[in-house]
Amino acid sequence: MTAQMLADKTLLNTVNDYLNQRVAWQLIASKGTTNRLYRGQISNQSLILRANAGEDWAFGVSRETEAQILELIQGCVWAPKVVKNNWREGWCLMWDHGDTIAPPINKKTTSQLLMAISEWQLIQPRNIQPFDYSALFNRYQKHIDAATDHSTQQQQQLDQIINRINKLPAVPQCLTHHDLHIDNICSNDSNVVILDWEYAGFGNPLFDGAALFKKFKFTAIEISTLPAFSQINRTELKQAFAEVSVVATLLEKLWLSIRGQP
Repeated sequence: MTAQMLADKTLLNTVNDYLNQRVAWQLIASKGTTNRLYRGQISNQSLILRANAGEDWAFGVSRETEAQILELIQGCVWAPKVVKNNWREGWCLMWDHGDTIAPPINKKTTSQLLMAISEWQLIQPRNIQPFDYSALFNRYQKHIDAATDHSTQQQQQLDQIINRINKLPAVPQCLTHHDLHIDNICSNDSNVVILDWEYAGFGNPLFDGAALFKKFKFTAIEISTLPAFSQINRTELKQAFAEVSVVATLLEKLWLSIRGQP
């Protein structure tokens, strides 16, 4: 038995102890996630157990901030229903909201998604600290500097990211998912549910807007109805989405590159 299998067995036993039931967990073959996911059945409810990847693998994630945000949005129809988030011990237990949506996205789903983002942009942060992009970029810089094979390409990517972000138009900070894509959205008969709040924070909503524009093909007119963008004209908004799309692509490449370093 490998160390990973042993760790997972211990974790599953811990969760079963919490539930006071012997749940037969099944590993889910999932794409696009750094965590290990399990599905189990208790009474008439299907559950998803997320075994959190370590910080060296889930680079840039704050489990504490995610826990705060998940607690803050509980009760919203579009929020994943959390049974127990024991982030200190590395696991999160949630309802199973079903399969993620598949393209093409119908009008009902797009309308619900836009409404969900509109609602979360108006949520007050309470005691949650703003998302610190500078601190995140400093972490990237430390990894680049510490690498034995210091990468000029990584440095150029980071410099471009910082330069482009500094030139973005001013928008109000608000709750931002930071990782909106089709594999993070479930849909049932009544509403959409947005998954994977690992990278969320009270930050720059242009990241979510750019995802709607590029990945979901929303128009600038549709996105401009969101509260965070009420003071930006549509031409400037489209330009901002183009810039943020480049930033997001560079961040993904840099994230994968940094994560692959020893």
